[in-house]
Amino acid sequence: MLANQEPVPVVLLANKCDMENATVDSRVLSQFCQSNNIVNWFETSAKNNINIDDAMNFLIDYILKLPTESQQPDEHISLFNQQNQNTFDDSFEKDNKKTKIKSDCC
Repeated sequence: MLANQEPVPVVLLANKCDMENATVDSRVLSQFCQSNNIVNWFETSAKNNINIDDAMNFLIDYILKLPTESQQPDEHISLFNQQNQNTFDDSFEKDNKKTKIKSDCC
């Protein structure tokens, strides 16, 4: 489950579309996907690299279009001082000024 309680997006890959006698009933596959919360399906061939990139790009685009609330953490951690957000603690710089080191060489 995602943070927004939606299922993780799934894409079905119908492999072996490169085979001569391979047939796919797109109606049956579409119905199967709808019944099983699968967002889409693609005829693919891993052997011939057919539709592999298209399927992955579709899935990535689909995920990136999800509502941003599903990608945000439940808690917000502020990096600012709650009392005064505009103050700058320069004590680190003061404490770490370069000091001249005496050397017997040169």
